[in-house]
Amino acid sequence: MFYFISRIVYASDIHPAALIGANFSIRHHFSIVIGKRVVIGDNCIIYNGVSIGQRSIKDNRMPLLGDNIILYKGATVCGSGKLPDNTIVGANKVIILK
Repeated sequence: MFYFISRIVYASDIHPAALIGANFSIRHHFSIVIGKRVVIGDNCIIYNGVSIGQRSIKDNRMPLLGDNIILYKGATVCGSGKLPDNTIVGANKVIILK
C-alpha cells in the first residue's frame, strides 16, 4: 500500500522488493527511483531526485550500497557492483558500477 501512495503523492518509485537497511533516511521525498533488487546498507541518507538501478534492460543486476552512504540531489547509481562504505556522492553525479 505504501508503494502506491508514495508513487501518487511524492512521484517516487521505490520497489517493495528492495532490501533497505536500518536507519535509512530519505530527505525531501520527491522523485526517487529505487530498483527491484537494490540492496541498501545501514545509516544511508538519500536526497530528492536520486535514481538507483540497473544499467540497461538486458542487465538484471542491481547495485549494492554499503553502510553510511549519502547520495545528494540528482545522483544516479547504476550497475552491478558495490558502492563502498562511507561514500558521499555529490549532487548530479553519475556512478556506474561494474
